[in-house]
Amino acid sequence: MTAAKIELGKQQVRAAEADARVAGVETELTKQRERTAIAEKAAFDASLALARFKQPRTLSPEQQDASIAALKPFDGQNFAFAVSPTLNR
Repeated sequence: MTAAKIELGKQQVRAAEADARVAGVETELTKQRERTAIAEKAAFDASLALARFKQPRTLSPEQQDASIAALKPFDGQNFAFAVSPTLNR
């Protein structure tokens, strides 16, 4: 009977160790899920920022007037100006 009790004790130790490993894996899985959620939010935010950046931009009449006023001191000077055409993709 003593051998059976010793074997039972060994099995209980192995079971406790296995439970500890499972708990560790579950903790690591929870941490990984949190990191995944953070990464997915960052990717979504970046995608949203890119979509905003790619939106066509125009100057309001007030902004146009302000730009003209700011450039008035340079009237008569040569300069180059380029505008990229809007690409519909």
